[in-house]
Amino acid sequence: MYRFDPDLEFLGSLSNDELKGLADILIYDPSDKEKRHSETLSTSEEYKKYGDQYDKYWKRIAAEFQYFGGDSIVNTFRGSGVLYREILTDALDCLDSKIDTNLSVELLEREYLSILLPKAFEHFSEEQKRDFLNDVYNSVLEKNMKDFAQELLAKSKKASNEALDFLIKIIKNSAETVATELTKALTKEVCKQVAPIIASVILSYIGVRVASQATSSMAARGFMGGGSLAVGTFLGSILIVVLALTAVPMITGKALRVTMPACAVVSLLRISHS
Repeated sequence: MYRFDPDLEFLGSLSNDELKGLADILIYDPSDKEKRHSETLSTSEEYKKYGDQYDKYWKRIAAEFQYFGGDSIVNTFRGSGVLYREILTDALDCLDSKIDTNLSVELLEREYLSILLPKAFEHFSEEQKRDFLNDVYNSVLEKNMKDFAQELLAKSKKASNEALDFLIKIIKNSAETVATELTKALTKEVCKQVAPIIASVILSYIGVRVASQATSSMAARGFMGGGSLAVGTFLGSILIVVLALTAVPMITGKALRVTMPACAVVSLLRISHS
């Protein structure tokens, strides 16, 4: 049963493509594409009735996420899982974050991504990094943000890691009350405009289509991957990071191997719609 959660209510406004990305993470293990032994979403009445019409049962998808966030034994007695803030806080603890967990969920999500994404990028080859940066460059260029695109291109030519660092800082600063002016091309307003584009490009490589931010360069590869960076690379890299951080059991413990990638997707979806 879904527990009302103000931080997950935005899922009700998402498209089927966007919700599918979250549902797939909850149902399938990215490492082998097999269904998770502990998932109950694919056997639910809602799933059987509506199938790929995910917007008709987004609350059931959210409930599955909440279940994975809580201890399975406690969930049984409680009749539901836990709220998103607790799930996200557990994920931050796993990354040894020192952030004040009483801050807004938006700030917690930016903190989470600012720690997790660089760790995921470490598993990219130089060619994959260049492909990703090129996609972000083309996407911001198509949004007529030429000054920022030139700044990104200049940093990319210096070093891909420097450019990736730059993008992570933008995501983190986009929720701050006062953003640090990283360059002349990056003001608070630009930061808020670019963050959704970056988030959407990342989501597209996880296999999640965000129609509100889609560009022709992203449509050209049909959201099914392109070049050397195929769909699943981001998700696979995140999974490698998560597996290295925790060996929490899947049956009675909190399933961080499910919730940590799911938190990344939820965080990116919120940013893409900001």
